Amino acid sequence: MRRPTIYDVAERAGVSKSLVSLVLRGSPKVSAEKREAVLAAISDLDYTPSRLAAGLAGTRTRSVGVVIDDFSNLWFVEALAGLRASLG
Repeated sequence: MRRPTIYDVAERAGVSKSLVSLVLRGSPKVSAEKREAVLAAISDLDYTPSRLAAGLAGTRTRSVGVVIDDFSNLWFVEALAGLRASLG
């Protein structure tokens, strides 16, 4: 079974994808009726926003890439643990 998308939520609520996005961002420009319909669809579908999709649509992915060329060097384990602790 595939994960529900923002398009599935929009279809279930009878609104546009853009309106679902506004609800997810907490915009005050959405009527109470439409907001309730979107929130009900989110609940019914057990929808959670995709961080990957948000990253592709926006300007930030909130990801860090690391390239390691020596997996036998234990220094990298400590370095990665420190990086993870700093970013976490």
